[in-house]
Parts: sequence; C-alpha cells; structure tokens
Amino acid sequence: MYTHLIWLTDLSDNAARCRGPVLALARALKAEVSVVHALGGLDALEARFRKQVAAVARDLVDQGVAAHGLVPRGHLEEFVATCTHDGELLIVGRTGVSGLDRVIVGANTTRVLRNAHAPVLVVGGEAPSDTLFSVLCPVELDPDAPSAVTQAVMLARALAAHITFLHVQSIGDADPPEQRLARLREHVRTTLSVEQQANLEARYEVGLGEDAAHAIGQLARKHDLIVMASRGRSGLARWVLGSVTESVVAQAPAPVLVVRA
Repeated sequence: MYTHLIWLTDLSDNAARCRGPVLALARALKAEVSVVHALGGLDALEARFRKQVAAVARDLVDQGVAAHGLVPRGHLEEFVATCTHDGELLIVGRTGVSGLDRVIVGANTTRVLRNAHAPVLVVGGEAPSDTLFSVLCPVELDPDAPSAVTQAVMLARALAAHITFLHVQSIGDADPPEQRLARLREHVRTTLSVEQQANLEARYEVGLGEDAAHAIGQLARKHDLIVMASRGRSGLARWVLGSVTESVVAQAPAPVLVVRA
C-alpha cells in the first residue's frame, strides 16, 4: 500500500484541511509524511517557507507521525512529475469557492492531477476528521471502464473501515436495479483475488439518477473517503479523469482518492 505520503501544501487555510486525512492515513499505514511547498520561483521567500513547512511537519511529529518538511526549487508540477516510486500518495487541498459560490478545483490541484504519476488524494469540503471510518467506491459496469475496487478494498482494510460499492444507474434504463446489483456484486468478486475476498464485509448499492456525480456526492455525505479511478493518460501523457470523476473531485463533501486504473 502507501508508505510515503506527500502532502502538497500552499500553506493556506484550505490546504490545512488535509491535516486530518494525512494523520489518519499515516497512522493506519505507518507511512512517512513529506510536507512539501514548491518555491515556484519565489526564491527570496525560501527562508519563510522553510520555517512554515517545518512547523507543519513538527505538528505531525507531535502527533506521533514520522514527518519532515521539504521546500523544492522550481514549480509544483515539476516536483510532482518526479514522484514516480511505488508506495507514494500525493495529498492536496481542493480549493475554496468561486465568486458564484460554486466549488472549484484550484489551479494547483489541477496541475497535480494532470502531471502526477502517483495516486492523488484531493481534500475538499469541511475539515475532515483524522479518523476515516467508511469508504465509498463508485463502480462503472462497462467492462472497458477503469476500476478502483482493488485499491479501495486494500485501503479499507488498512483503515479498518466499512466499504460500500456504488453503481449509479440512469433513470429510464431498461435493466431492473436488482440485475444491476447482481452485476455489481459479480464485478467486485471477479476483480478481487481470493485472498482479497476473504472476510470482506461490504455493502452494495445501486442508485438512480441522470447525474452520476451528483448521486455519488449525495451518498458521499455518509462516508469519510471516496476512491475512484482515472482513465489513464492521454496522448499528452496526462491523466484523463473522465467527466464523472472530475465532477466528483470538484464537488464531493468527502476527500476523493483518484487512482490510476
């Protein structure tokens, strides 16, 4: 699983919302944490940033987590592109709201999602707790769709958390919901290994709605973490999130972990 958590922070109040999930994951996974603030050309402020980053890392250490600060030169996307080792997880705050009071994904977060090779946890909404009790894993039943089932199960086990698998069916779809529910169970069963299926206690739900992202967001209010898959990389070697995942990242009240299928 993840052995190195890389908390990418702009040192704002919004970025501080990541503290709870960072603590929860670091404790459950016994992972080391790097608190990172890229200079982005502001070399004259390096001393100030190093002091601030060190204070954030020291707070984690006081909570029993192995942590250190890092202030790399250059821009955020340049640093993110170097995070290519197995076991790394990038953590970044989403942002605030626009002038229209609509949640938006900030420029820094967008750059992280586009340039990352590692999984990315995007933290938005209210300040999450440092205990993650429940995991929601939305599932598409298209055989060509990416799946985060395996990663969601591994993470739920590490966190000792409940897990719910959700499939959103379009209103007016001819398939009976019971049939979709059976297909959802079968998808999870065939995706996991025998060892991963052992003693797995999971909830399976089929929701109805024209807007899958909205339906996921509504159910997410009952969960502490959402785990979804990206669609890999485009011809420009950047992540293609897919419209549903992109909307969930922007709107969900819970942190969203985006993993490469």
